[in-house]
Amino acid sequence: MLTVEHTGDNQLRQQSSVPVPGYILESRMVGSVLYVISQQTWQERVVDPDTGAEHIKWESGLNVSKMDLSDPANPVAADPLELKNGKYDYWGAQVQATPETLLISTNSYDSVLRQSTSTVHVVDISDPDEAPALRHHVAITGQVLDKFSMQIKGNILTVVSQVWRWPNTRQRWASVETFGLSDAHEDLEESLAQLEFANDESITATRFSGNLLYVVTVLQMDPLFIIDLANPSDPRLLGELEVPGFSTHLEPYGEDSLISVGIEGNQLAVSWFDVANQGEPSLKSRVYVGEEEGWTWSEANWDEKAFGFFPEENLILLPYQGSVPDVGWMN
Repeated sequence: MLTVEHTGDNQLRQQSSVPVPGYILESRMVGSVLYVISQQTWQERVVDPDTGAEHIKWESGLNVSKMDLSDPANPVAADPLELKNGKYDYWGAQVQATPETLLISTNSYDSVLRQSTSTVHVVDISDPDEAPALRHHVAITGQVLDKFSMQIKGNILTVVSQVWRWPNTRQRWASVETFGLSDAHEDLEESLAQLEFANDESITATRFSGNLLYVVTVLQMDPLFIIDLANPSDPRLLGELEVPGFSTHLEPYGEDSLISVGIEGNQLAVSWFDVANQGEPSLKSRVYVGEEEGWTWSEANWDEKAFGFFPEENLILLPYQGSVPDVGWMN
């Protein structure tokens, strides 16, 4: 990790560097402290209990590195926190950060269920003078798809995951689980409550807002689900709206509106949903980007940083690319 200074004569120069184990997956800045999550692999010698033969096994895990950048020229690094176990390899990382907590979702393959499942690692970063400390491993029923699928409020962790099962034929559905977190370090496999919905559909977007959770799934239509999380022991499905296409990113706008970017057919679509009546949400407006006879899409469909939302100016900015018959590619 490098810190680079922009000098007075409009030149760039390296101020400092800090080594990070493995390769970097994600990072989050909390105040003046940078947390870097990296993947590391290593080899271990394993003895077959039946034959006594030795063989090499590749293992993988994550590291959480902390760097205090109060003085960028002299960063102070703590010893990395290792996230690994002897049962599964951890791969991938979805990261959600608050001033007190890092939520890090990792994936592993369950050969019995024949699907990827996730573990959410709850890491305490509440004291900037202390190294990150692991508080909980939380086993999730399905796979966490992005950082917007995790939320911690007080001592309640809520996680949205995509579940796949392969008993005879492939099945899938969406799952919302709530967990009560204590002060002690523990592995959690029992949830407070679980809500399963959207059978045979795939999750394309999630967003928490206050006590509400918005989830978009897709098969051929685009259901928008509104879920009440006010009682973590009893999450309730309040409303559902089906519209063509699917959303890939959701942005709450005040208490009564929801903005989304997504795809309908072959076009990029920006939508405004009225969610004032949570039992009966409605699509108030949808704008299609690009030429009707061509194809359009945006980096904002998979990277929320490309979605520029400026509510004070009533503006949405996003790049897009596409193709038009007899014209070719456009940006």
